[in-house]
Amino acid sequence: MDRRRTIKRRKRKINLNAFRILLIAILALVLFFVIKIYQFNNLDSKVETFNVDFTKETNNIGVLNNKYYKIDNGVFSANTENGEQFKINVLDINKVIYDKYIYLVENSGRIRLLNRNDGKELKKVKLDKSIESIEKNGDNLIVYHPDKVSVLSDKLEKVNEVSDLRNPIKYDFTDTKEAILEMDLSDGVVSSIFTVKNNDNTQFSISSSNEVFLFTKIIDDNTIMVSNSYIYLINGNSVVKKILLKDISAIDFNYEQLAVVDDKQLIIFDKNLEEIDKKTIGVDADKLSIRKNSIVAIGNEKLFVYENGNVIDADIGGVVNWFENDQVFYTIFLDKIVKVNAY
Repeated sequence: MDRRRTIKRRKRKINLNAFRILLIAILALVLFFVIKIYQFNNLDSKVETFNVDFTKETNNIGVLNNKYYKIDNGVFSANTENGEQFKINVLDINKVIYDKYIYLVENSGRIRLLNRNDGKELKKVKLDKSIESIEKNGDNLIVYHPDKVSVLSDKLEKVNEVSDLRNPIKYDFTDTKEAILEMDLSDGVVSSIFTVKNNDNTQFSISSSNEVFLFTKIIDDNTIMVSNSYIYLINGNSVVKKILLKDISAIDFNYEQLAVVDDKQLIIFDKNLEEIDKKTIGVDADKLSIRKNSIVAIGNEKLFVYENGNVIDADIGGVVNWFENDQVFYTIFLDKIVKVNAY
């Protein structure tokens, strides 16, 4: 009897140990995938300053995960402080988009999807039209052609397409709505055209040869449109609010706030165009970026950071460009790339 009990206890102990080993293995596997997902979604960089040797021809500079990327003399490369990590020959580049993946966008309509760590080409597509411009919008790519807009997923799968357009310059969409800015160049007259569609039916439309339409975004039931003269808030088929602009130089929006630099003033609105704050910065802005808790503006070789109702500024003489994503903002010089601590 005692022997049987001993054997049973040993079996229970073996089963318990096996269960513990299996549980540890499962937890380790889950932790591995959690780390991998975090690393894939993390676009931050801890490097405060990269020392570089750029020329005026160096272009399409970006920063991801402690690497900086650039194009020089037809070669796209990734670099760290320890040297070059990989390089790829490129041709006819329209733009490079740096995100969870890297997108090499060619004027001809070809887009190459790269692994950002090793430069391995994961996919490529050839669109049937040349590319005028391209932008990242959430998880999608908005591609502007001479007469249409293509929407691609982050893995270059076709999501949507809008045809028969006249030089589209801005596009936004939800499941049921679309907002489209076009520029009609026919008959020697430049006209801006703005259209909002709901379930493929035109809900609102306006055109002007006096205003230049610059920006649009759909927010809940409303649509914001910014021209060189006004900010419009549109609901249904009506303009419900209209704000006069004097001399707009920069715009940014993050679904909760709209910021503009107008007449050398930084003006911040909520998504219903109620003014939150206004600060004089004294320069036109070349770049405006709403961060999580601050707003960055660059103009006339000066950097401005708005935070908690205050603006601090710094001289950035010699700045040639900048780079931003959702997690970092860098200023770019010919000899260095410097992180802006604005969050």
